[in-house]
Formats: sequence, C-alpha cells, structure tokens
Amino acid sequence: MSNMEEQAREARAEAALTALISRCLLRPSLEFAEEVQRGEVADAFGEMLRDCPDEKVVAALGELRAFCEEAAGSAPDDARLMLETDFNRLFMGPGTLLAVPYESFYKTMKDENGRGHLRGPSEQQVAACYALNGFKMPDHFVDFADNIAIELEFLGVMADKEADAFLAGNEEEAAAIRNAAEAFREKHPMSWIGEFAHDVRSGARRAFYPAIITIAEQTILRS
Repeated sequence: MSNMEEQAREARAEAALTALISRCLLRPSLEFAEEVQRGEVADAFGEMLRDCPDEKVVAALGELRAFCEEAAGSAPDDARLMLETDFNRLFMGPGTLLAVPYESFYKTMKDENGRGHLRGPSEQQVAACYALNGFKMPDHFVDFADNIAIELEFLGVMADKEADAFLAGNEEEAAAIRNAAEAFREKHPMSWIGEFAHDVRSGARRAFYPAIITIAEQTILRS
C-alpha cells in the first residue's frame, strides 16, 4: 500500500467514526433503537476503536455495550423511548435544556455573563464555513448550523473528501482539505466540547449519551 493509499484509508476511517458519532447525537428513530438493541452500534464503535489505548474510550465502550445489552431486553419502542427520554431531557426539551447542543449558547454564555442564547455570531461563522467548503446540510438536519451533530457531520464529509483527493493522487488538494477541517475543528467544536460534555455527563440519566460524547471528546475532538 502506498503512502497516499494509507493516508486515504486513515481519512476514510476518521470519516466513518465521525459520521457514526454524529448519527448517535440525532433524535433517535425506531430503526436506530433497533440497531442499538442488536448491538450493532456498540459493535461498530468497538471495531473502529479496537486499537485505541485511551482509558476513557475503553471505559465508554464498556458503558455503551452495557446500555445496549440493557436495551436488548426491551421492546423496540421501549428501547427508543429509553434513548428519546434522555435525548429530550438533555438536548430538546420541553423545559430547560441540560446540555444545549449549540455552539452559540456556550460562546455567548462566556461573552454575556452567563446568559447564553442561540443564533449568535458563531452560528453565522459556522454556516459560512459550510458554504465555503460546499457543504449543504442534509435533509435530516432541520436545525441551526452550529448543532454539535451537524458540526461533526461536516468534519466527516471533509474527511471523506480528503480520502477522495488522496486516492485521486492529489496530495496538495488533500492537504488543503485537511487544513480547512483542522481550522474548523479548533475554532468551532473543540472550543466548546469540554463544557458541553460536562453538561451531558451531569444531566444524563442513562449511559448512552455520556459514552458517545466521551468518545467524541477523546477521539475526533481531542486536542
């Protein structure tokens, strides 16, 4: 395998991991809950991260598998409800959100004495970055551009584009894509993932979302 083929393989693996994390942070569907019950989600993470030495990732994988095994003993709709109850409690409401999944909230909270709000300047910057890199939000994202799942989806798409460039033999283009993705990663999701992850772990009643956000924090969004 040539060096560029190996770099393409690594970028494709990064894209797959990022896309899976993003999918886990969307509102859970019945189909997704059934995948959780069958152990497919835990198996996919386990395969992608089988060589990861990070102790926090190893622990999160164990917690994720335990949750999937618990869900396997329930009816599919009950398993979906297990996920959706925590999803709504953390990210959607009704009521006060315990882990607001928008960059603008955390950025404006820092700037405005703790009074975070949505649709801040960072949301506009994120949307502009998407447009600059030809990223259009998929139909399943009916939301603001700075939602954590969308920011991760964007990074996954960029990693796929990087892999395509390597396979086409265009190392310069691959490097430009990687640099753009790294600049976005540092300026946007990495600038608020720590506070968001803390709120997820503090507010969740079940292990699924803390495990997912720990995996994200320790892999794709690790400094």
